[in-house]
Amino acid sequence: MKKLFLILLFPFSFFLSPLKAQNLVYNPSFEIYDSCPNNTGCQIQYATGWSIYRTCIDYLNSCANSSSYGVPYNSAGFQYAATGNAYGGGYFYFPAGGIEDKEDVGTTLLSPLAKGTKYYVSFKVSLCSIDSNLGTNAAVNKIGALFSTVQYSFNSPAPINNYAQVYTNTIISDTLNWTTISGSFIADSVYKYLAIGNFFTDANISKMVFFKSNDTLAYYYIDDICVSTDSNYCANWTGISTINATENDNFVYPNPSNGSFTIEYQLNQGDIGKVCLYNTLGEKVGEYMLNQSEGKMNITNYSLSNGVYIYQLYDNDNIVKFGKIVIMK
Repeated sequence: MKKLFLILLFPFSFFLSPLKAQNLVYNPSFEIYDSCPNNTGCQIQYATGWSIYRTCIDYLNSCANSSSYGVPYNSAGFQYAATGNAYGGGYFYFPAGGIEDKEDVGTTLLSPLAKGTKYYVSFKVSLCSIDSNLGTNAAVNKIGALFSTVQYSFNSPAPINNYAQVYTNTIISDTLNWTTISGSFIADSVYKYLAIGNFFTDANISKMVFFKSNDTLAYYYIDDICVSTDSNYCANWTGISTINATENDNFVYPNPSNGSFTIEYQLNQGDIGKVCLYNTLGEKVGEYMLNQSEGKMNITNYSLSNGVYIYQLYDNDNIVKFGKIVIMK
């Protein structure tokens, strides 16, 4: 039986209080996972909330039972995680692999972007080892973040059309440190999805080639993705803290649940609170208003299928706590 991991995220205060700044990216450092990577690539879906948006993205984690996909050692080189024990990895330039063969990772945002609102974006990348045995011999620019109203996948990949809301014109060639790519934009649509990769054609990419090879490859590690309406939040954000839930963690219980579970909370006087449940596709499957004086709520929804669900606690429309609940019947 697959071992289930429950990790509750507490990027905000332990009790509910109205906070405006938040990261709209769930599991931004790839620390929450359902399975450790094994001796096969393209397993980013093991990191909860993330999936392949084009071709393939590897999941690398210190828990891996294969040295090829571990942290800090893996088949692409050596790198500690920018935060925690995990990160993603993929080719952002690989012309010999096929026409515009690039790899993108994607996720559903915690809430859709508001049209006309300015958003600040940051994420970290690190070039893998330059190695003639691996064939990784290049560094490129144009690595960026693409927001969309549709969800992409392996069979319906993100477009390579020389556009991303945030990207860098600088060739990222640092193999030792993590490099932060950041920027801002005003949302012109109600975007629900985010992809990280290289969305420019090979002809529009500048590259640095370190040695001659039959192939020209640029493989990057990815970590610490942030999207926020607060200009300082992503700039000062250094990764998300996680703690492992134990039998003493009674904020959400029982977990796993058969569809009936209790959430404890604390609301400030006069605030309006609610709990929303989402499946891993970002679709809302339940919404429940909180009674300020109660301090806890029993949620019963036996129609939920077995699987992992994301809960969000709101205080006056601000998401102040989120995590996941496992349904097993």
